[in-house]
Amino acid sequence: MNSESIKRNIHQLIDGIEDEELLTNYLKLLKKDASRTQSNFFWHDEDEMITRAKTSLQSVKAGRTRYIKDFKADFEKWRLERTL
Repeated sequence: MNSESIKRNIHQLIDGIEDEELLTNYLKLLKKDASRTQSNFFWHDEDEMITRAKTSLQSVKAGRTRYIKDFKADFEKWRLERTL
């Protein structure tokens, strides 16, 4: 199945939904996905994530760490952005 046929199928399914809350949640999800950019701190491809993990491990070995409060704040921001 190609992208165009998938889009047609999605449109047909959406046209049959009457639940306004469900439609609102789908809209939020699609808007959130459409707004992602490479500059978003929490959204990277697999290779970039592996590179970041290796860099992070090297920083820890060198004694360069961050405060847990900063980490928790970043995590909470990420969590809230992903909640519908």
